[in-house]
Amino acid sequence: MCCCTLECVKCFLYFLDIVFLLSGVGLFITGIHVLVGVTSGAYASLLPGISYMHAAYILIILGVFIIVVSIVGCIAAIRESVCCLLVFYFMVVIVICLEVSAIIIAFAGLHLHDDMADYVRASMKRGLYLYTDPDHTEMKTAWDSLQEDAQCCGVSSPQDWEITGGFPPGTVPNSCCSGPEGTCITHYEEGCEDIIMAELRDWLVLIGVVCLIFVIIQVLLIWFILILFFKLHRGSKRYCCGCFGVYSYVKEVD
Repeated sequence: MCCCTLECVKCFLYFLDIVFLLSGVGLFITGIHVLVGVTSGAYASLLPGISYMHAAYILIILGVFIIVVSIVGCIAAIRESVCCLLVFYFMVVIVICLEVSAIIIAFAGLHLHDDMADYVRASMKRGLYLYTDPDHTEMKTAWDSLQEDAQCCGVSSPQDWEITGGFPPGTVPNSCCSGPEGTCITHYEEGCEDIIMAELRDWLVLIGVVCLIFVIIQVLLIWFILILFFKLHRGSKRYCCGCFGVYSYVKEVD
């Protein structure tokens, strides 16, 4: 019965370790997705180095780390090594702490919405000012891509091109124009700031929710690690000097 129970615990641990491995892959892909979509995308030049987006780098590092940790966990369960289980336990705790830090960064960005909006607005206005600068062609490319794709114009309104961008009164870049190609009879009236902020909020929510789900899974994983550890520790114990070391057996003394 004890052996059966031990095998059941190991089966659950194998299952959760596989889920843990998949969560690492998921976090890695999410981090890359955020970086490509926001910090390295077509509009990257318009965005400041927002500290909240550092959560994306945490996700990438976590993803790689979790994949390594899940391999250690599999070895620990197969070898029934108390030493490996302890190493696995502490590594999972470190992962959870890092994920909690990513959650805090992400949701702090949502909570400090006004501060983030001011930061983004200042960066976008800098892009308006450098739009015609031949030494900053990336700004022109970023603004044209944003205005054409999102069908918006300026930061808060088209007038920003006159006030901050130095355009003649009543004129805007061709990427603002909503009329037939080659003409600029009409242009978009909505500013681009709200669109950028909405996209950033979506990324921060994605980071926070994904990390929160994986933290819950990993807390359950820790629970089964501890169950297996105490079962091995109380019964006929198999110890090793390390995860790949030499085993020695200690018979239970009544």
